[in-house]
Amino acid sequence: MPNTPRNATTGAVQLTDLLQALGSIGADTSEVAANAGLDPVLITGPLPQRVPATWVVDLLEAAARSLDDPLVGAHAGAATIARGTLYFLLLSTSRVSHGIELLQRFAKLPLSTQTISVSTRGESIEFSFDPGNPLVSRSYHTVDYIVGGYLSLLRRAIGGFHPLEVTLEHTEIGPPSQVEQAFGCRVRFEQPRNSIRFPRKTLDLIPDGSNPRVATELERLAQTLLGELDSGSVAARAAAVIRSKLGDRAAPDGKTVAGALRMSSRTLQRRLQEEATTFTAVREQVRRDLAVALLGNHLLSLDTIASHLGFTDLPAFSKAFTRWFGRPPGSYRAETMRPAQTTA
Repeated sequence: MPNTPRNATTGAVQLTDLLQALGSIGADTSEVAANAGLDPVLITGPLPQRVPATWVVDLLEAAARSLDDPLVGAHAGAATIARGTLYFLLLSTSRVSHGIELLQRFAKLPLSTQTISVSTRGESIEFSFDPGNPLVSRSYHTVDYIVGGYLSLLRRAIGGFHPLEVTLEHTEIGPPSQVEQAFGCRVRFEQPRNSIRFPRKTLDLIPDGSNPRVATELERLAQTLLGELDSGSVAARAAAVIRSKLGDRAAPDGKTVAGALRMSSRTLQRRLQEEATTFTAVREQVRRDLAVALLGNHLLSLDTIASHLGFTDLPAFSKAFTRWFGRPPGSYRAETMRPAQTTA
């Protein structure tokens, strides 16, 4: 189905991140979901790999009312703990300049109608985004959340990232000092674009987890996810659900994935057989791909990676990895995934 403004979607990971951020700033997420007209059971239960972007808008609008906070979008954005494919991709690139290019290229993953543009303005870079959806663009809470989320992602991945200013298309909200405190930089309203401006020299920095091999694997994964936005393959949809669940450090079974895809376990099994595969094979491939990608990030311990992949402990992960690649993950990392070296 094409990504028109009416059916814009966001990823399940992004929705989960939003709910966690709202909870961290004091919102009762079940109450907020109910006030947004969403079934709290649906929000807390298995999610499909993509959900309507209007859910994000409705949740933020409801949270603003519940918390009586006109800056709820900015506050939630600042509280977001960046994770997922795009964060690790930026973290692993050899230079920030390449990471920014990839964020631009894969802009549709967090919001299917979004476009990102990057331009040079003297000694600064302007990172601008257009939601591409009227409902999102009209919700200043959602726009503020997107800006705050990108700021959180950039700060976590790039040591020494210091934004110069944020520009917003919407009118001024809240006391100026509180707005600037929420974003951590100067803010200007009623501007032509929603953007983050930062020093041009930032592009030459090396992200904290730089590893070109890992970046290559994650770029391949991001390309697969982008292709799945318009894919009708049940295997691709199942793989996307599995990836989102593994991001929550859960080991999804067939019943959980079938529920997220709105079908019975038997139907999922039959549909996968029609595509010449099985649920076990799909889950194994997802774990294999993610294992290789995560192993290259030297900031992640083997125990952390095992947990991210839904294994009960490190020995279980090591056993599976050895079956896949013929050697344990520690040896594989030492031989093929050395951190990027820099020269003076």
